[in-house]
Amino acid sequence: MLKSIVKAKKDLAKPKMTIIESAIERFSLDCGQYPDDSMGLEALLIPPAGLEEKWNGPYLKASHLNDPWDNPYIYVAEGEINPGSYDLVSLGADGTEGGEADAEDVFND
Repeated sequence: MLKSIVKAKKDLAKPKMTIIESAIERFSLDCGQYPDDSMGLEALLIPPAGLEEKWNGPYLKASHLNDPWDNPYIYVAEGEINPGSYDLVSLGADGTEGGEADAEDVFND
């Protein structure tokens, strides 16, 4: 039973990322840019300084910014996994980089 719960959480990490990706795209359409690292994913909840007039959010619920283990997703504006775009990362069940099985990191495509 525990293994199925662990697998279910891991299987939810990517679909939750899709919700964030959609919100980032809507933010970009409204504001003419993706959030930078200083704005982070908070830009999807609260208008960043200088973008208040363009911002049309909030773009999602605050709870969507946490992975299935209730750790915050990590946003990297200049993606290393996705060069030319951004990275979203869940650090898995252990909340630290690396790991295997349920502790394995999950990245957006």
